[in-house]
Amino acid sequence: MAVDTSSYDDLRRVIEGGRLPAREMVRIEELVNHFPYRYPLPRPQDGKTFAAALEVAAAPWAPTHRLVRIGLRSRDEPAAAERLRAIARDVRIDVEFNPAKVSSYRLIGYENPRLRKEDYAADKAGGVDLVAGHTLTALFEIVPMGAEERRVADRPAADDLRYQASVVVSTRLETPTQNAALSNELLMVTVHYRNPGGIFSMSQTQEFPLTDAGRAFADASADFKFVAAVAQFGMILRGSPHRGAATMGDVMAWATAGASSNADDPRGYRGDFIGLARKTQVLLR
Repeated sequence: MAVDTSSYDDLRRVIEGGRLPAREMVRIEELVNHFPYRYPLPRPQDGKTFAAALEVAAAPWAPTHRLVRIGLRSRDEPAAAERLRAIARDVRIDVEFNPAKVSSYRLIGYENPRLRKEDYAADKAGGVDLVAGHTLTALFEIVPMGAEERRVADRPAADDLRYQASVVVSTRLETPTQNAALSNELLMVTVHYRNPGGIFSMSQTQEFPLTDAGRAFADASADFKFVAAVAQFGMILRGSPHRGAATMGDVMAWATAGASSNADDPRGYRGDFIGLARKTQVLLR
């Protein structure tokens, strides 16, 4: 998924000018990806192109729901022959949910994540190309099985993937057949890509499973708390029906918890966001 991150700068100009932005200006996926996070690099000795930082905790705006953060980072130092040709070609990211654990889900920041399976098959060209050191962040809100009726999102008919429900991070959705079993996995992230050797190079895959240990939001990492604050900021400005009862004051508290040390915010981006949230709170009164 290629994500433009200019939305944050546009919002800042409007808010610092003393106005609230129009709803259509607020693109949550761009706000989330504007900020740097401490995602691990793939280890050169493993010969892998991608590393993942996956985390799940309670959604702070809906405590019975779970919030999943998916962070991916591409290899930072490609071989010299690869530098001019991007780090991976035709990249697609599938996120499959285990229906034994997940009742429903939504990809935060996207309105219509459905396309046909043939539109994103791993052997079909047309995905995005990634350069060295590229990072990608996506957030899912999940209703756990048994927590409540499915209302965050619904599912189309079955197909043939790992569990019985899958969504593609690049805003495409699909569902598979059997194999739901009694796995402890909450979800599986699968990255499909080709090496930069040309359009006919063989498709490669990397898989990253995630289990849910039931962590509370208060026990989540600083990165997780901060990205949740950014998502809530966007949902409030958009008037999202999913924003829950959280306020801009909560946004500032969560973001502050996610920027509690210099290590969390070495370039001051998070402090800038907290200041912007404070100005937005005044405009909302």
